[in-house]
Amino acid sequence: MIRTALLLAGACALAISSTANAQEVKQAPRPAPSVTPSNVTQEMLDRAAGDANNFLHTNGDYTQKRYHLAAQINTTNARRLRPAWILQTDVRESMETSPIVVNGVMT
Repeated sequence: MIRTALLLAGACALAISSTANAQEVKQAPRPAPSVTPSNVTQEMLDRAAGDANNFLHTNGDYTQKRYHLAAQINTTNARRLRPAWILQTDVRESMETSPIVVNGVMT
């Protein structure tokens, strides 16, 4: 009985460690982006509603409509969207935000 319990505990420990290793993703370090907050001008923020290359406000532009002009995603292909990555945090409460995109760099 004790031997069976020890074997079962060892198998569980091995399964847990194997799962953790399987989820680890190693990536090469990336260079720092060339975009800094100082690259965003007031003029860019004012024209954000008509800028299909950037998403400079948390809700798109000063009107807060959360609308973007990009045409890559539309009513026929939106159902095929899937998460590309997920960031796990230690925050247990709800945490939501919109990405900011400046010159192709999402922050």
